[in-house]
Amino acid sequence: DPSRGPQWDWQGAPCVALAVDDVPAAIAECRRRGVRVLIEPVETSVCWMAWIADPDGNRICLHSRKNGTAG
Repeated sequence: DPSRGPQWDWQGAPCVALAVDDVPAAIAECRRRGVRVLIEPVETSVCWMAWIADPDGNRICLHSRKNGTAG
């Protein structure tokens, strides 16, 4: 769906998602540690998510459901 914008147009290998308590706080900590942020925190109706890159450039999604569950 092109209306989602280019930030959702991923190509390449899939990513891993890690559950965190607070996505914006986790991204702030990543920045303090020099981690490359690929996509800023995004809020949906059910969750928060953001994407970072590990030192090899692999994508990692940081994810937090608003209802507190993980999965």
